[in-house]
Amino acid sequence: MTDSKSNLVKYEKWKPSAAGGELEESRTAATGDFYKFAVGKNKLRFFPPMHGRKSPFAQVMQHFLELPGMTKAVSFNCPRAMAGKSCRVCKKVDDLRASGNPADYAMAGQILAKRRVYAVALDRANPERGPIVLAFGKTIHEPLLALAADEDAGADFTDPGADGFDVIVDRVGTKKNDTEYSVRLSTKKTPMSDDAAQVEAWLEMAPNLARYLHVPSEDELEKIL
Repeated sequence: MTDSKSNLVKYEKWKPSAAGGELEESRTAATGDFYKFAVGKNKLRFFPPMHGRKSPFAQVMQHFLELPGMTKAVSFNCPRAMAGKSCRVCKKVDDLRASGNPADYAMAGQILAKRRVYAVALDRANPERGPIVLAFGKTIHEPLLALAADEDAGADFTDPGADGFDVIVDRVGTKKNDTEYSVRLSTKKTPMSDDAAQVEAWLEMAPNLARYLHVPSEDELEKIL
């Protein structure tokens, strides 16, 4: 199927060398409506990179603010981390860290920009939903990169054809402080579907992750905050 000249031309092959480079970037980086990882086993088939992109992931640095007095939590991509521009929240982080007060330092850690990664996948438990968007952090992202980068023990889990693998994400815990994830490959190769037309339809339906890379302007940030 990977030789098809239909909709698959919109996608790229994800090479182990590219995954290895992304893993190194991930390890050295500062630290909608998405799929909810259930407690237990989550079996997923990741979509390949769209044409012109080297990775199936879209990675951002994002502020998430959920503080006393706020009517609702807000999140946005960090202008400083992603575009080298002024960011009022980063400035607040700097001020809090410089105060020497342990409580301020803890607050800075809460509002600091953190990694958020997006990917498109198929939920094997509910394939009728078609392509869905996943959002996760480094605890899932880095194991995925390591699997793809290891040419001996890893595998291409983004190949929609018969040489591809499903990924299993196991979750334990239900709260922020007790939740842990482990990532592993399925033990056997399988196509995304035995129906080639269905695979092409899913690939055509896949959302473009570029939408999650937007960095807000000063005016947009004013409205967000």
